Amino acid sequence: MKNALILINERGGSSLSDFPLLKELPDFAIEKLSFIFMDEALSEGYPVDKKYSIFLVNFKDKDKDDLALRYNNFVKQLTVDGKNYPDFIKNVIEKIGNFDKYLFVKSNIIPYTETQINDFFERLNVHDLIFGAFDEDEFFILGFTDEVKDYILSLKEITEESIETLAVSKNLDVYYVPEKPVATSIEALTELRNKLSDDSGLARKIDNLIIEITKYHGENLD
Repeated sequence: MKNALILINERGGSSLSDFPLLKELPDFAIEKLSFIFMDEALSEGYPVDKKYSIFLVNFKDKDKDDLALRYNNFVKQLTVDGKNYPDFIKNVIEKIGNFDKYLFVKSNIIPYTETQINDFFERLNVHDLIFGAFDEDEFFILGFTDEVKDYILSLKEITEESIETLAVSKNLDVYYVPEKPVATSIEALTELRNKLSDDSGLARKIDNLIIEITKYHGENLD
């Protein structure tokens, strides 16, 4: 059984999303948080037991180049374009080749662990699709089997409504993932931080970044 985990590198100006990572914050904060989340995603989700292959997909060559020294030795990086997410997903699949199951996860959420990712792939043994959205029009996770791949690629957009419509029309079974916090603003970042335990390494990194951002805004207000 061949499974593929595809991490989508969501950054400030590099996204097809209407709500990319911390778009309203200064560039240094976007860059730092992008690295923080990507480090966490790869350290938590890297397949130690080799039950799936992992790919890191960027929208721009610059994003790939920025991460090259950090990740190229242990994860396959790609740059893929697309006019929308179905088109982007199609182009990703063309580059990585055929797999039995695909799991696309955006990088601007609290990362899933390897155990959780394996659980998602197990769920695709009984469900046709896995879907999670933090807004009706914005998904953060999408999983599907090779048998329903063409249905996904036929969509004009990937939203809660489009997935529900597809599921009804094709009699597909969807596993809906509980909502995850997504960092789209300083308020959202703070809310995301508050959901973490105080002894979490990710929590400490976010605390330090919030202090930096607050200092930045304070200096600009003066």
